[in-house]
Formats: sequence, structure tokens, C-alpha cells
Amino acid sequence: MSSFKNSFELFSKWSFFLLVMTLPLGLFFNGVFSIIFFLFFTLYMISAGKINKKNPVKLLVLNIPVLLPLLSLAFSTNFDESARIFIKTTPILFFSIFAIYMNSWFKNKVEIAFKFLVLGCLLSAIFCWLGVAFDLLNEGLSLKFLFTKEYSHHRLSEIVGVHTPYLALFINAALIFLFYGLGQGRNESSGFKLYLSFFVLVLFLVHLMARNAIFCLVIYSVFYLLWKKKVLAFVSLSTTITAFFVIITFTENNFLRDRFLNSLNVFEKQKVLKKKDKRFVRWSSSLEVFKKAPVFGVGTGSVDRYRKTEYLKKLDSEAYNFNYNSHNQYIEYLCTYGLFGGGCILFLFGYILKTIYQKKSIFLAILFLSFLMSMLTESILVRTWGISFFGILYITLYSWEERNN
Repeated sequence: MSSFKNSFELFSKWSFFLLVMTLPLGLFFNGVFSIIFFLFFTLYMISAGKINKKNPVKLLVLNIPVLLPLLSLAFSTNFDESARIFIKTTPILFFSIFAIYMNSWFKNKVEIAFKFLVLGCLLSAIFCWLGVAFDLLNEGLSLKFLFTKEYSHHRLSEIVGVHTPYLALFINAALIFLFYGLGQGRNESSGFKLYLSFFVLVLFLVHLMARNAIFCLVIYSVFYLLWKKKVLAFVSLSTTITAFFVIITFTENNFLRDRFLNSLNVFEKQKVLKKKDKRFVRWSSSLEVFKKAPVFGVGTGSVDRYRKTEYLKKLDSEAYNFNYNSHNQYIEYLCTYGLFGGGCILFLFGYILKTIYQKKSIFLAILFLSFLMSMLTESILVRTWGISFFGILYITLYSWEERNN
């Protein structure tokens, strides 16, 4: 039995590292390693006999993202769609069980897992740049077009098959680890490798032009420099950012201004040279759905049908044809589960923030706040990428140990 337990543990350890590493490398490999991890770690828990019945309330709270689709399934008029959404959230159940009952097993592995995430993001950058370079050469174009508008954003991220905001979320998590996590034991890694990794990931993130993630990068970079009292570096960063925005503001016909400034058209109407940001239109469409059933929502089986009707009213053909979600997780919960679901998810986030405060971990705080920020522009817990990352956050929350620099 002991040999089986050791084998289960070995498979569990490496599949855990690889599932974290493959987050920025595509759903297929990440899905394969996730299934292997869930299977062998469950067998390891059983063989080790470490399952206990403590913390049922904690387990219940952490599974709010699973329980809400389950409740919706019970009252759904579209059982197949509701069942699909419920099944998609079930990895959170596994992650929460592992995080609560086996957190000691992860204590000496979670930092290594984040190093694997850094490696995965670096590999993703290399694959994306090589893919774009190959496309340029195939089209008979110079490599100088590598960092142009046409070969950035979605064109860049589609090389690895990861939607841009989620790829940016994983890169941000890797950068936060390099800032606040690896700093706990920086002697383990040479300075050259650290700074090279940081530079490549920042360049990749900027090339992706993911606005939310770049904004988060600026915020936690400023916080880090102030926290470490690096005044010269703070002044240099502030000067660089100011100069960047001045240049793109007063330079005509540049795609950076279109991406970072002109596309954020919240209050103005659409003009010939300045489009209305359709993300805000989609938010309003979802809020119209929320008004139909404000207390308990329209449910997982009906939300897409009602939302498509609103898209049709607003003549948003792209959102209608591709059946877009709210692109905001908070609004997604409101229109799907009403005020009840919105209140439940806010309670969960408050519970997590309370746990982070008790652990007094800067790394966990910045990591989770970055996740909360990403939910302003994406329905993170509707997509498989976001569900997997959220589960890893659970494991990190209960196994990360803060150490003095």
C-alpha cells in the first residue's frame, strides 16, 4: 500500500506543477494535467487516510461558485444548458477540498508551482513571438512589423489558443510572484534570470495590450517601489508613464492612443473617429436582464437567451452572433442569480479577504486584488481558464506561508 501511496503522490506532485505551468499554454494540456491531478491526488488522499470532517462551513463558503449553478439547475427550464454550466464549475469543488484538508501537503510545493507558472508564461511568450515571426515571413513582411497593431492583442495570443485577458491574468500572477513571492527567497534564483524573466514578461504583457492587466501592473509596481522606498525607481517609472501618455496623446494616427485612450469611450456617443466602447453596451444589456428578475435572477438556463434579445435591441450583431457573456463577473452574477447571487459572491470575496488579512500576506493580497480587478472586464468564472485559476488561488490561499525578506 505504501508503494501505491508514493506513486500517487509522485503523480500528484508533477501533474500539479504541470497544470499550473500549462495555464498560459492552452486548454488541452491544462485539461489533461488537471484530470490527472484530480484523479491521483484523490487516490493519494484516500491511501494516506488524511481525510477529516472538519471545516464544513468553510468548505460550503468556498463552493458558492458551485452551489449557485446547482441551485439554478434545480429550477431551470433549460436543463441541458444549466447542467453544462454546473459541470464546468465542479473543478472548484476539488480544489477547495484539497486546499482545506490537504493544505500542509502544498506548503512546500506552492512556491515551486508559481515558478512553473513563470516558466509557462515565458514559454507562451516565446511560442507567440515565434508564431507571429513565422506568419510575417510567410507573408513576405519584415520582422519590424512584429510589434505593430496588426500582430498584437488577439492575433498574438491566438498562437497558444488562450484568450488575451486570461493570458494577461496569468502573466500578471507570475509578475506578482516575482515582485512579492520570490522576494521571500530571492537567493535561490540568480539576479540575471530574475530580471530577464521580469523584462520578457512585462514586454509580452505590453505587446498583448491588455489594458486591465497593464493597469494592475502599474498599480502594484508603484506600491512595491513605495513599500521598498525605492524613490529613484519610483520617479523614473512615473516619468516614463507620464511621457508615454503625453506622446500617444499628441501623436496623430497611432494605435496606442486608439487602444489605451480612445477606445475607453464611456459617456460619449459614437463618432467617425471615436467609437463607442461596446463593452459598456454589453454591460447595460446584462443589467436589463437583471431587471427582469432582480432577486434570484433568470438562471443559468435562460440568461443567454434574454441577453441575446437585448443585444438584438441594441443592434450589437457581434455580441448576438457570438453569444457574448457580460464581460464583467459581478454583473454576470447579478443577471444570472440576482441580488441573492451577487450578495453570495461578495460574501465569498469578503471571506477570502478576511483570511488574507489574518495571514498578513502582501503577496496574497496583491494576487487576489489583481484577480478581483480582472473580473471588472471579464466574466472570469464563466470560462474554464478562470475557474482553474480560481481553484489554484484557493490552494495558494491556504498553503502560502509568508516569510521575512
